[in-house]
Amino acid sequence: LANIESKEAPALDVSQWINADPATLADLKGKIVVLDFWATWCGPCIASIPHTNELAEKFKDKVVIVGVCHPRGGEKMAAMVKDKGIKYPVCLDTKGNTAKTYGVNGYPDYYIIDAAGKLVLADCANGSVENALQTLLK
Repeated sequence: LANIESKEAPALDVSQWINADPATLADLKGKIVVLDFWATWCGPCIASIPHTNELAEKFKDKVVIVGVCHPRGGEKMAAMVKDKGIKYPVCLDTKGNTAKTYGVNGYPDYYIIDAAGKLVLADCANGSVENALQTLLK
């Protein structure tokens, strides 16, 4: 992971956006971006949705959370967004390339990109996201 931290964040290879128009990381510059790698079949991912919704609301002026859904089970993504009340943008990691590029090794997994587009924190736990955001916003 050290080889991608502190560098320009890799591009997203995603599709099927929900709750937002399709965006690139360049489109989101100026805001902190949290990539939330999740899967429709992942219990801990589903359990983290209410907390992630809270973070998205709390930091909405300065932070964009993007749920990047694993391609396996991706056909259930839209139903899951509706059923679980996901309020932040989600998209499908169409071929799994985005997770590969970021080195995602488990789900859920959080990657934080600063307002300048640099990946500042890789492989962050859900419970640590808020502290990381507070630190970046200081």
